[in-house]
Amino acid sequence: QFDVALREREARLVNDARASGALRAQPSVLATQTQVAPPALGSQRSFQVLSKFDGTSFKRITARVRYAGDHIVLYVDEDQPAGAFNDDELRTFGNLFDRTLYDLDVRAFGSESDIDGNGRVIFLLTPVVNTLTSTTSCSTQGFITGFHYGLDLLPTQPNSNRGEIFYALVPDVDGSRSCSHSKEDVERLVPATFVHEFQHMISFGQHVLARGGEGETLWLNEGLSHIAEELAGKTYEAKFPPPLGRTDPNQLFPDSAQGFVTANMRNAQSFLTTPGSTSMDALSGNGTLAERGGSWLFLRWLGDQKGESIYGRLVQTSRSGVANVEDKANETFASLFGDFATAVYTDSLPGVPRASVPPRLRLTSRNLRQIFKRFSDIDRTGQTPVFPFTPIGIAAGGRATGTVVSGSMAYYQLSTTPNEPTVGLRFGRAADLSPFDTNDAMQIGIFRLP
Repeated sequence: QFDVALREREARLVNDARASGALRAQPSVLATQTQVAPPALGSQRSFQVLSKFDGTSFKRITARVRYAGDHIVLYVDEDQPAGAFNDDELRTFGNLFDRTLYDLDVRAFGSESDIDGNGRVIFLLTPVVNTLTSTTSCSTQGFITGFHYGLDLLPTQPNSNRGEIFYALVPDVDGSRSCSHSKEDVERLVPATFVHEFQHMISFGQHVLARGGEGETLWLNEGLSHIAEELAGKTYEAKFPPPLGRTDPNQLFPDSAQGFVTANMRNAQSFLTTPGSTSMDALSGNGTLAERGGSWLFLRWLGDQKGESIYGRLVQTSRSGVANVEDKANETFASLFGDFATAVYTDSLPGVPRASVPPRLRLTSRNLRQIFKRFSDIDRTGQTPVFPFTPIGIAAGGRATGTVVSGSMAYYQLSTTPNEPTVGLRFGRAADLSPFDTNDAMQIGIFRLP
């Protein structure tokens, strides 16, 4: 919810800056490989940190440089609750982002901007992030791990810190600022949040600052950030092939990849649980996990079809949304979406050799049924099905009705008897089978099962 709200506020700020003449395309704003000396360890700087969930309040804090790498400068708020990181821990923490995670996003999506000319991304650990959610909200709705805010890339706007900044929560073992967070919690949660938010930072710089376009459409922007998480996870999957790096040798993913990939698989599972009711390309409101799961799943399939280099092309452009996807994929969105909708069911069909299903109608990098079956196996309650949905059955002469919201798909299975003559299919908008309107943009996909 907070992430979507930030992207919506950024869009308004961009419009304001453009209307005032303070914003124009500047290709030179993108980061280069020019080496700039980092700030000295222990040096201080003040920041204005968003301190209220609705974006209306900021808190000025003072922070010190505790780590300075080639790509990341780690500042830590002087105000630290109990359980803070020590110097050795911060060095290890900083190395992870500087030497591994930073480069993953840049290789996938392109360079971030560098409006402050420091040659680095600022990583700020501050308890102000902890306080964005109350103790009560933590236990009932979750909490904010970290964020990037495009306000910092608009120097003329009030409260802008005029630089590329990622904000993250800090350990707070006593729960003095909100709910309790151990060092292990922060180390486990922040890496995936960083690669997610860093994609947003890169996207803003590439779309808005360098090319003078609009910010990427919400559903595609969020989907690409979830792809960033998965790409980081795939790095650890490649490093630790089965059964290496796993607490349980039966794990599909190594321990080091879990925090990057599992949530996306779960979100995709949620998207598919109720086919037809959740839109893949209309992320709005709270930006539900199911909606994000649909966006990620579509982009995962798209990368399998077009190659993962398409993710960078989607970011390094002034285009946005469906038009951006069509341009980079070089085909209509209707064609892409129709085959994607079939592929999520026909991928790895039980009893059907995987290679016998056309590559267009499956994922090549993931086995969805294996993943969902694993979720079912580890659910001790027995409530998780081996696949999120079962198509609604129809027999010859029968009828089925349902609702399909824009950007979603519904599944039906027609059963015929051996040697049955041709079966006619009729589709319509309501019980009387009135014709679909052109604006409905309905598609019918048919896959013949053996």
